[in-house]
Amino acid sequence: MKKLLSGIALLAATVPSVNADELDSGFYIFPSIGYFLLDDNRNTDNAPTASFAAGYQFNNRFSTEASYGILKTESNTTGQDIDGTLYHVDAIYHLNDDDTVQPYVLAGIGNMDMDMPGSENDDETSYNAGAGFKRHITENLSLRAEARMFYGNDSNNKDALINFGLVYLFGGSSSSEAEDVDYDTDGDGVLDSKDQCPNTAAGTDVDSVGCAIVVAPRDGDKDGIEDSLDNCPNTPAGRTVDAKGCELDADGDGVVDGADQCPNTPAEAKVDSKGCALAITTTVTQTLNVNFPNNSSIVPSNAKSEIDELSVFMKSYPATKVTIEGHTDSSGDAKYNQYLSEKRAKSIAKILVEDYGIESSRVSAIGYGEEKPIADNSTAEGRKQNRRVHAVIEATTTK
Repeated sequence: MKKLLSGIALLAATVPSVNADELDSGFYIFPSIGYFLLDDNRNTDNAPTASFAAGYQFNNRFSTEASYGILKTESNTTGQDIDGTLYHVDAIYHLNDDDTVQPYVLAGIGNMDMDMPGSENDDETSYNAGAGFKRHITENLSLRAEARMFYGNDSNNKDALINFGLVYLFGGSSSSEAEDVDYDTDGDGVLDSKDQCPNTAAGTDVDSVGCAIVVAPRDGDKDGIEDSLDNCPNTPAGRTVDAKGCELDADGDGVVDGADQCPNTPAEAKVDSKGCALAITTTVTQTLNVNFPNNSSIVPSNAKSEIDELSVFMKSYPATKVTIEGHTDSSGDAKYNQYLSEKRAKSIAKILVEDYGIESSRVSAIGYGEEKPIADNSTAEGRKQNRRVHAVIEATTTK
C-alpha cells in the first residue's frame, strides 16, 4: 500500500504541466484503480478495486459524476470469496482555478453490495465524502488521486477507499492554442484588446478605450439637481436641497434652513421671517372647563373639543405652561374628595401629554377637593357645576 501511494506522488510530481489559460466544460471519463480498507465489523480482508466514472465538468470549479466499481475479498470467518459492487453519484468542487494542480472535495450517495453469505446488510445505501487532487498533464488529460470514506446507512460500517486514475475531458481546449484574432464584440468600433468597457450598448458614443462618453447634465444653480428636474432653479449656492432641488425646512416652520436663524423651533410655533418665535407683547387667553359625572375621573367624550383647543394654543405658544385644577362637590368624605379632584386633574394632564404630545414639563395638575365651589352644593345643578376640571392659560405675543 505504501508503494502504491509513493508511486502516485512520484507520477504527480514528474508529469509536465499543461500551459492552458482555462479548460473548457464538457463530458469526461475517469477509469481508476484503488484499495478498499474495509470496516473491521465486516470480518473481511482489505481489497483492491477497479472502477469507472463518467461525468460532466461545468467549469473549472464544479463537476458531477456517476461511478461504478467492483472489488473481490474473502471472509475471515468462513474463508468464502466475497464479490462486492458499488455505484454512486457525486458532486465535486475544486478549490482553485490552477492549470497545474487542483485540489478538490467531493460528496455523494449510492449503493454498496458486498454479497456476504448470511448477512442481512450486504446491500445498502451508502454515503461517501472525500478529498483529492487533479494534476493536469495536457489540456484534456489529468492524473487524479483521492481518498474517500464510505458510510453504510443500515450497517453503520465505515469503509475507506484510496483511488487513482486518469481523467480524459472530451472537447477541452486551451485558449493559448486559439488563433490570435482580435474582435470587437460589442460593436463600438474599439477592438476587444483595447476596450476597457467591453459591454457598451449598441449605438453609444465611446472614447478611444471603448467607454461611453458622458455628457454632464446642466445644473445652473449648482445644487446637484439637473435643471430638467429642478423645481427651484435659483437656489443660493451652498444650500442643502431635496430631490426636487428645493431647500430643506427641517423644523417645518416655513423658513428654509439656509435662512433660519432659529433652526430648532418647535413644530407649529409662530415665527418671524428669520424662523424665530415671535416676541411676546400681546396677551391671549385660553380656558378649559370640563364637568365630570358623580364619583368619576374618566374624561367625558364631549370634552375632546376643549382639550383640542387647549393643545393647539400651547403648540402655537411653546413658552406657555398650564396648571390643570381639579374640583369636586361636597358629597362624601372630604379626604376622598381631595383624592378624586387630583385624579380628575391628572387625567386631563395625561391626555395633553400622551395624546397631543405636549411636553410633560409644561403641564402640571393639582386637586382642590371641595374647597373651591362655584355653585350651591345643596342643589343637584350646583353639585354638577362643582364636579369640574378648570384651567386658564395666558400668553403674550407680537403679531
